[in-house]
Amino acid sequence: MAVYDLIHFENTLMVIAENGLYQYDYSKVEVIKLLSKLSIATK
Repeated sequence: MAVYDLIHFENTLMVIAENGLYQYDYSKVEVIKLLSKLSIATK
């Protein structure tokens, strides 16, 4: 997955990638959880 940008705020990490926007909870670094994914369709 190609990543364009990472944005962190408190215990949340947003990852902007070629196929969507991902949001992760990293409050426990040993167990990083995917909170949501917003897919971006490509033509």
